[in-house]
Amino acid sequence: MILIHTVIAVLSLTQTIYGLGLIIEPCLVGDKKKYSSINNLQNCISYPTVKDDIIMVRIKSGDKIASQRLNLNIFDSENNKIRFKKDISHEMNLIFTNLNNPAVVNSELESSQVKRSNIFGRWSGLVHHEEAGGGGSGGSGGAVGAGAVGAGAGGGSGAVGGAGAGTQTASTDSHLDSNKGKSLIYICFDNVYTDRSWSFHAQPKDVELYTEVKNMNTIKDTNYNNYAHYFNKFKDSSAKSEEEEEKTKQRSSEEFTQEDFENEVKILQHELEEVIEKLKSSEDILRELMEQEYRLRDANEAIYSGYTKISIIMLVCTFVAGLIQMAYQTYFLRKQKVI
Repeated sequence: MILIHTVIAVLSLTQTIYGLGLIIEPCLVGDKKKYSSINNLQNCISYPTVKDDIIMVRIKSGDKIASQRLNLNIFDSENNKIRFKKDISHEMNLIFTNLNNPAVVNSELESSQVKRSNIFGRWSGLVHHEEAGGGGSGGSGGAVGAGAVGAGAGGGSGAVGGAGAGTQTASTDSHLDSNKGKSLIYICFDNVYTDRSWSFHAQPKDVELYTEVKNMNTIKDTNYNNYAHYFNKFKDSSAKSEEEEEKTKQRSSEEFTQEDFENEVKILQHELEEVIEKLKSSEDILRELMEQEYRLRDANEAIYSGYTKISIIMLVCTFVAGLIQMAYQTYFLRKQKVI
């Protein structure tokens, strides 16, 4: 049991961290306008990635529905097909990398950046206009009371408003620039049905999508100490002497590096291979036992069939002998004129 938990912990290195629930509406097969594409992203989820990123995807789609198919379509912003799977069901894992040149994404981001900067420029102009009016009212109030103070207050509020608008524009530009050099990966689903009868009602499909985007830096920055205690538990369960227990305690207090992790994985792999060999030998034993059972069953059936034949022959002989005796007695009694 400890071995199974250790294996699960090792596999959790690729565990996804982004989970989404999707409801995919059905569409008729052949209706390509409703299929997922670069122009129809209704059933798509996009992830910004850079070159050589490693994208790990886990999909849970449940059981299949009669006369319906769930298709998976993965492509990038330049409409390059990355994966296409028909009629997926239950759980599926994918891993692929991004080798795309993000030129189209950059041009789209730059155009959207220009549009958004124009919008924020207009908004900041409105703010300046309102604050200029506020400064004028302050000046007129100063003419009645203290003119210098009113004019100073109006000018100060205008300066603060201009600084706030400039800060928001800068933050917007920084958010837009954060996607520069990135390419969008679209993970799409199509829930198509083939039954066109009036009694058939297509059902929407629930899909769980887990995606993790990693690169070599994030993989190198993996904290292997988080997985050390799983191997320590495995060692505690298999330790046979006090010296081994002391070594295990010393290892738990030390730094657990990538080299240690790889060595422990090799040991774990060796243990798993031994378990596989034992399972194979157990399978051979079970197969031999099944063959022996088949032979015993055949022998029992042969014995039972032989016993049945003998019983039938004995019953027939007994019946025939009884008829002969009855016929002889009838003949004898008639000859003696008894009946």
